[in-house]
Amino acid sequence: KSQINKTLAEARAETLANLERYDASNAQGMTASSNMESRGLLDLVFDLAAFTLSFWERLKGAFATTLESAGEQFTEELGLDDPWKMEDPAVIKFTAGRENRIKDAAEHVWTSIKDTIAEGIEHGESNKKIAARVREAFNGISKERSEMIAQTEVSAAYGAARQQGMEKNGIRFKKWLTARDERVRDSHREVDGDIIPVTDRFNVGDAHLLHPGDPSGPPQEVINCRCVCVAARKPKE
Repeated sequence: KSQINKTLAEARAETLANLERYDASNAQGMTASSNMESRGLLDLVFDLAAFTLSFWERLKGAFATTLESAGEQFTEELGLDDPWKMEDPAVIKFTAGRENRIKDAAEHVWTSIKDTIAEGIEHGESNKKIAARVREAFNGISKERSEMIAQTEVSAAYGAARQQGMEKNGIRFKKWLTARDERVRDSHREVDGDIIPVTDRFNVGDAHLLHPGDPSGPPQEVINCRCVCVAARKPKE
Protein backbone atom coordinates (compact mmCIF):
# COMPACT_ATOMS: atom_id res chain seq x y z
CA LYS A 1 0.00 0.00 0.00
CA SER A 2 2.86 2.40 0.78
CA GLN A 3 4.33 1.81 -2.70
CA ILE A 4 0.96 2.56 -4.31
CA ASN A 5 0.55 5.72 -2.26
CA LYS A 6 4.03 6.94 -3.25
CA THR A 7 3.06 6.69 -6.90
CA LEU A 8 -0.27 8.41 -6.24
CA ALA A 9 1.49 11.24 -4.39
CA GLU A 10 3.77 11.84 -7.38
CA ALA A 11 0.81 11.88 -9.78
CA ARG A 12 -1.03 14.27 -7.48
CA ALA A 13 1.92 16.66 -7.37
CA GLU A 14 2.28 16.55 -11.16
CA THR A 15 -1.41 17.25 -11.74
CA LEU A 16 -1.49 20.16 -9.31
CA ALA A 17 1.64 21.59 -10.95
CA ASN A 18 -0.10 21.39 -14.33
CA LEU A 19 -3.07 23.27 -12.91
CA GLU A 20 -0.84 25.96 -11.45
CA ARG A 21 0.53 26.73 -14.91
CA TYR A 22 -2.87 28.11 -15.84
CA ASP A 23 -3.45 30.01 -12.61
CA ALA A 24 -2.25 33.29 -14.10
CA SER A 25 -5.31 33.35 -16.34
CA ASN A 26 -7.49 34.17 -13.33
CA ALA A 27 -5.58 37.42 -12.74
CA GLN A 28 -6.36 38.41 -16.33
CA GLY A 29 -10.07 37.97 -15.76
CA MET A 30 -10.39 34.72 -17.67
CA THR A 31 -12.36 31.79 -16.31
CA ALA A 32 -10.53 28.58 -15.63
CA SER A 33 -12.85 26.73 -17.98
CA SER A 34 -12.21 28.92 -21.03
CA ASN A 35 -8.44 28.83 -20.59
CA MET A 36 -8.19 25.13 -19.80
CA GLU A 37 -10.40 24.10 -22.67
CA SER A 38 -8.25 26.11 -25.05
CA ARG A 39 -5.12 24.28 -23.85
CA GLY A 40 -6.67 20.83 -23.79
CA LEU A 41 -7.91 18.80 -20.85
CA LEU A 42 -5.32 16.06 -21.23
CA ASP A 43 -2.49 18.53 -20.62
CA LEU A 44 -3.76 18.99 -17.08
CA VAL A 45 -3.69 15.36 -15.96
CA PHE A 46 -0.56 13.48 -14.90
CA ASP A 47 1.31 11.52 -17.57
CA LEU A 48 -0.39 8.11 -17.79
CA ALA A 49 2.56 6.25 -19.32
CA ALA A 50 5.02 7.42 -16.66
CA PHE A 51 2.49 6.76 -13.90
CA THR A 52 1.81 3.23 -15.13
CA LEU A 53 5.52 2.43 -15.36
CA SER A 54 6.21 3.74 -11.86
CA PHE A 55 3.16 1.92 -10.51
CA TRP A 56 4.25 -1.34 -12.11
CA GLU A 57 7.92 -1.14 -11.10
CA ARG A 58 7.04 -0.52 -7.45
CA LEU A 59 4.47 -3.31 -7.31
CA LYS A 60 6.88 -5.77 -8.92
CA GLY A 61 9.15 -5.25 -5.94
CA ALA A 62 6.22 -5.79 -3.59
CA PHE A 63 5.34 -9.01 -5.42
CA ALA A 64 8.86 -10.35 -4.94
CA THR A 65 8.75 -9.58 -1.22
CA THR A 66 5.36 -11.23 -0.82
CA LEU A 67 6.34 -14.37 -2.72
CA GLU A 68 9.47 -14.73 -0.59
CA SER A 69 7.59 -14.13 2.67
CA ALA A 70 4.94 -16.68 1.73
CA GLY A 71 7.64 -19.28 1.06
CA GLU A 72 9.35 -18.59 4.38
CA GLN A 73 6.13 -18.87 6.33
CA PHE A 74 5.16 -22.06 4.52
CA THR A 75 8.57 -23.54 5.39
CA GLU A 76 8.07 -22.72 9.07
CA GLU A 77 4.59 -24.27 9.10
CA LEU A 78 5.92 -27.56 7.75
CA GLY A 79 9.04 -27.54 9.93
CA LEU A 80 11.35 -27.82 6.92
CA ASP A 81 15.07 -27.25 7.46
CA ASP A 82 15.75 -25.39 4.22
CA PRO A 83 13.71 -22.29 3.33
CA TRP A 84 11.52 -22.92 0.30
CA LYS A 85 11.37 -20.32 -2.46
CA MET A 86 9.11 -20.09 -5.44
CA GLU A 87 10.98 -21.13 -8.59
CA ASP A 88 12.16 -18.30 -10.85
CA PRO A 89 10.09 -19.31 -13.92
CA ALA A 90 6.97 -19.38 -11.75
CA VAL A 91 7.82 -15.97 -10.29
CA ILE A 92 8.28 -14.52 -13.78
CA LYS A 93 5.04 -16.09 -15.01
CA PHE A 94 3.05 -14.85 -12.04
CA THR A 95 4.45 -11.31 -12.25
CA ALA A 96 3.82 -11.09 -15.99
CA GLY A 97 0.26 -12.24 -15.43
CA ARG A 98 -0.43 -9.28 -13.13
CA GLU A 99 0.88 -6.59 -15.48
CA ASN A 100 -2.35 -6.04 -17.41
CA ARG A 101 -4.37 -5.76 -14.21
CA ILE A 102 -1.98 -3.17 -12.85
CA LYS A 103 -2.19 -1.22 -16.11
CA ASP A 104 -5.98 -1.29 -15.86
CA ALA A 105 -5.82 -0.01 -12.28
CA ALA A 106 -3.48 2.82 -13.33
CA GLU A 107 -5.76 3.83 -16.17
CA HIS A 108 -8.75 3.80 -13.82
CA VAL A 109 -6.98 6.31 -11.56
CA TRP A 110 -6.04 8.50 -14.54
CA THR A 111 -9.62 8.49 -15.85
CA SER A 112 -11.00 9.34 -12.43
CA ILE A 113 -8.75 12.41 -12.11
CA LYS A 114 -9.43 13.49 -15.69
CA ASP A 115 -13.18 13.31 -15.08
CA THR A 116 -12.76 15.26 -11.84
CA ILE A 117 -11.02 18.09 -13.68
CA ALA A 118 -13.55 17.98 -16.53
CA GLU A 119 -16.40 18.36 -14.06
CA GLY A 120 -14.80 21.45 -12.54
CA ILE A 121 -14.26 22.96 -15.97
CA GLU A 122 -17.85 22.23 -16.93
CA HIS A 123 -19.05 24.17 -13.88
CA GLY A 124 -16.79 27.09 -14.76
CA GLU A 125 -14.83 26.80 -11.52
CA SER A 126 -11.64 28.64 -10.71
CA ASN A 127 -8.25 26.92 -10.78
CA LYS A 128 -8.26 26.98 -6.99
CA LYS A 129 -11.55 25.11 -6.77
CA ILE A 130 -10.51 22.59 -9.39
CA ALA A 131 -7.24 22.00 -7.53
CA ALA A 132 -9.26 21.35 -4.38
CA ARG A 133 -11.33 18.83 -6.32
CA VAL A 134 -8.16 17.09 -7.46
CA ARG A 135 -6.75 16.91 -3.93
CA GLU A 136 -9.99 15.43 -2.63
CA ALA A 137 -10.13 12.89 -5.45
CA PHE A 138 -6.55 11.73 -4.83
CA ASN A 139 -7.22 11.49 -1.08
CA GLY A 140 -10.21 9.25 -1.77
CA ILE A 141 -8.20 7.05 -4.12
CA SER A 142 -5.35 6.79 -1.62
CA LYS A 143 -7.69 5.86 1.21
CA GLU A 144 -9.91 3.37 -0.57
CA ARG A 145 -8.51 2.14 -3.87
CA SER A 146 -4.90 1.74 -2.74
CA GLU A 147 -6.10 -0.51 0.09
CA MET A 148 -8.14 -2.62 -2.33
CA ILE A 149 -5.31 -2.93 -4.88
CA ALA A 150 -2.75 -3.78 -2.20
CA GLN A 151 -4.93 -6.41 -0.54
CA THR A 152 -5.93 -8.00 -3.84
CA GLU A 153 -2.42 -8.15 -5.26
CA VAL A 154 -0.84 -9.44 -2.04
CA SER A 155 -3.54 -12.11 -1.78
CA ALA A 156 -2.87 -13.24 -5.36
CA ALA A 157 0.90 -13.44 -4.80
CA TYR A 158 0.59 -15.08 -1.40
CA GLY A 159 -1.89 -17.67 -2.67
CA ALA A 160 0.19 -18.53 -5.73
CA ALA A 161 3.36 -19.05 -3.69
CA ARG A 162 1.64 -21.26 -1.13
CA GLN A 163 -0.04 -23.31 -3.85
CA GLN A 164 3.26 -24.05 -5.56
CA GLY A 165 4.90 -24.69 -2.20
CA MET A 166 2.33 -27.34 -1.35
CA GLU A 167 2.61 -29.02 -4.73
CA LYS A 168 6.43 -29.04 -4.73
CA ASN A 169 6.70 -30.36 -1.17
CA GLY A 170 4.40 -33.34 -1.55
CA ILE A 171 1.37 -31.96 0.26
CA ARG A 172 -1.68 -33.97 -0.79
CA PHE A 173 -4.52 -31.89 0.65
CA LYS A 174 -5.24 -28.24 1.37
CA LYS A 175 -7.75 -26.40 3.52
CA TRP A 176 -9.40 -23.03 2.90
CA LEU A 177 -9.41 -20.68 5.89
CA THR A 178 -11.14 -17.31 6.09
CA ALA A 179 -10.33 -14.43 8.43
CA ARG A 180 -13.48 -15.46 10.31
CA ASP A 181 -14.82 -12.00 11.01
CA GLU A 182 -17.80 -9.91 9.91
CA ARG A 183 -16.00 -8.76 6.74
CA VAL A 184 -15.83 -12.26 5.22
CA ARG A 185 -18.15 -12.52 2.20
CA ASP A 186 -20.83 -15.23 2.30
CA SER A 187 -19.36 -17.29 -0.55
CA HIS A 188 -16.02 -17.53 1.27
CA ARG A 189 -17.63 -18.29 4.62
CA GLU A 190 -19.37 -21.27 3.01
CA VAL A 191 -16.07 -22.80 1.91
CA ASP A 192 -14.23 -22.08 5.19
CA GLY A 193 -12.63 -25.30 6.46
CA ASP A 194 -13.19 -27.27 3.24
CA ILE A 195 -10.44 -29.80 2.49
CA ILE A 196 -9.71 -30.93 -1.08
CA PRO A 197 -6.81 -32.52 -3.01
CA VAL A 198 -3.99 -30.02 -3.46
CA THR A 199 -4.36 -29.67 -7.25
CA ASP A 200 -8.17 -29.41 -7.20
CA ARG A 201 -10.18 -26.19 -7.17
CA PHE A 202 -12.48 -24.89 -4.48
CA ASN A 203 -16.10 -24.17 -5.40
CA VAL A 204 -16.44 -20.57 -4.24
CA GLY A 205 -19.79 -19.08 -5.19
CA ASP A 206 -20.03 -19.66 -8.94
CA ALA A 207 -16.24 -19.69 -9.31
CA HIS A 208 -13.65 -22.47 -9.15
CA LEU A 209 -10.52 -21.17 -7.44
CA LEU A 210 -7.19 -22.96 -7.09
CA HIS A 211 -6.44 -20.85 -4.03
CA PRO A 212 -7.57 -17.60 -2.37
CA GLY A 213 -6.83 -14.65 -4.64
CA ASP A 214 -6.59 -16.93 -7.69
CA PRO A 215 -5.91 -14.54 -10.61
CA SER A 216 -8.18 -16.61 -12.86
CA GLY A 217 -11.16 -15.97 -10.57
CA PRO A 218 -13.86 -13.33 -11.06
CA PRO A 219 -13.45 -9.92 -9.36
CA GLN A 220 -16.26 -10.51 -6.88
CA GLU A 221 -14.40 -13.50 -5.41
CA VAL A 222 -10.79 -12.27 -5.42
CA ILE A 223 -10.88 -8.52 -4.79
CA ASN A 224 -9.99 -7.73 -1.16
CA CYS A 225 -9.76 -11.44 -0.30
CA ARG A 226 -8.04 -12.13 3.04
CA CYS A 227 -8.37 -15.92 3.03
CA VAL A 228 -5.50 -18.40 2.95
CA CYS A 229 -4.86 -22.07 2.15
CA VAL A 230 -2.98 -24.32 4.55
CA ALA A 231 -1.68 -27.85 4.27
CA ALA A 232 -4.16 -30.40 5.61
CA ARG A 233 -4.70 -34.06 6.24
CA LYS A 234 -7.17 -36.02 4.19
CA PRO A 235 -10.68 -35.71 5.63
CA LYS A 236 -11.29 -38.29 8.40
CA GLU A 237 -7.55 -39.10 8.41
